[in-house]
Amino acid sequence: MKEAGAVKRCDSIDEIARIVGCDAKALTQTFADVAAAVRGEKQDEFGRDFTRKPMLKSPYCVSKIAGALTHTQGGLEVNTEMRVLRKDGAPFPNLFAGGGGARGLSGPSD
Repeated sequence: MKEAGAVKRCDSIDEIARIVGCDAKALTQTFADVAAAVRGEKQDEFGRDFTRKPMLKSPYCVSKIAGALTHTQGGLEVNTEMRVLRKDGAPFPNLFAGGGGARGLSGPSD
């Protein structure tokens, strides 16, 4: 990731905010909240315990992460022989599915 340039080294919270495109004031507050949680002065809003963690300090290694849909899970209607079914319930010839592609096995059942 570092060689590809996906990880950046930052010396300040403002620099992190510029790289990831967030509000520097909000990020500064988040860092302050985490520091207070490390010192045991504040409860983390997600219930995590930071009291045995080291304080965050620069330099920071930062990577901008974004969710992406790279494949589908479920959706193909199959019968007990794993044959993929048409909308009318008839099986497609020579088309089978299982695992992540078959509805009900890995994806939603309805």
